[in-house]
Amino acid sequence: NMIDMWYPSRIDPQFCPLDWWLVKYVSNISRERLENVNAKMQAGTSAEGCFVDILKGKDKQAAINHWIDILDQHKPLHPKDAEQKLVCKKAFPDVVDNLLTIANEHHIQPILTQELVQGKMHQLKRPIGGYVDITEEHYINEIKTAWPSVIEKKDGFSIRKPTNLAQPRVYWVRQVATYAHAAQKKPRILYADPLRSIVFDAESTDYLNKQHLKAARETMRVSARARENLLSISDNYKMLARFIAPDFTTFIWNDIDQNTMNEIKEIWGYENEL
Repeated sequence: NMIDMWYPSRIDPQFCPLDWWLVKYVSNISRERLENVNAKMQAGTSAEGCFVDILKGKDKQAAINHWIDILDQHKPLHPKDAEQKLVCKKAFPDVVDNLLTIANEHHIQPILTQELVQGKMHQLKRPIGGYVDITEEHYINEIKTAWPSVIEKKDGFSIRKPTNLAQPRVYWVRQVATYAHAAQKKPRILYADPLRSIVFDAESTDYLNKQHLKAARETMRVSARARENLLSISDNYKMLARFIAPDFTTFIWNDIDQNTMNEIKEIWGYENEL
């Protein structure tokens, strides 16, 4: 089967529910049609790339210019996304600066970047793990960024500041719990937006203490196990669709074009709407 290991992005119950998983990873609908990268996602990837380049010794201004160029190549999905891209470009140097503040305060020494870590878990045939942003001697670090949001108004756009985060988001915890298990290291989340930077670790938040990490890991293990059980029945997606009820009202399906949506609904034998 083409599914050879479990990544958090393929088992997270919130961001990869079974219906989405079936369509994206098991069906014959090409992934490109489902992967609509928006301006914020591209900005996040660019900020992370920029931060890592500077940590590895690249000149700061040169790195920022290079990665803003890459963000500039993003093709907006719609007018709102075009506006969002401009907002992200403007915020970009501040987000990178805030990541650098963390690196200085915590003396972050990357041994590896984008290291693939894999581990075993009870009752799972396939390994579980993923790509770690920054591996250090004692820590795995996951980089997270947030950006001002463009809001559509009747007469144009307005901008909303990123939420003031007191705790890491639950799905971040599930992700780093998976990596920490595979790498056998302590997890840390490096968060930055244009206004602030926060380091989430076992010292700064209960969400990353042993009990919470174990609970998060169990959520991911049980989710992966359900998918393995389905694949042991069949790898024919139309067959598996009979065991999964889709919910097309969730945010996951938002940016998918109508033709693709119609094809997806056909997997479940939806009677086409008039």
